[in-house]
Amino acid sequence: MDEIIVSTKQEIKNLIKECIEEYIPKLRRKDKLVANVLDSKGDLINRKELLTWLNISPVKLWRMMRSGEIPYQRLGRKVFFSVEMVKNAMEKWG
Repeated sequence: MDEIIVSTKQEIKNLIKECIEEYIPKLRRKDKLVANVLDSKGDLINRKELLTWLNISPVKLWRMMRSGEIPYQRLGRKVFFSVEMVKNAMEKWG
């Protein structure tokens, strides 16, 4: 087994990105959503992190996603949110 020593947050991000890029060809769904998730600028967060950050209920988040108030990306069954895009959406809310 290879030993991996990672010392910074950026190195961890780079390692994760390399792993994802390596396994993308093996995914059954090869659509532009996969590319959008990889090309997003800034950090990506999951539903649980966004719920905590915005202090809203899961139902409220679902409604906001459905109405287009909060932009999101799907990768298979997983849903991710770009911190930058959510901040931009929040500025539009007022």
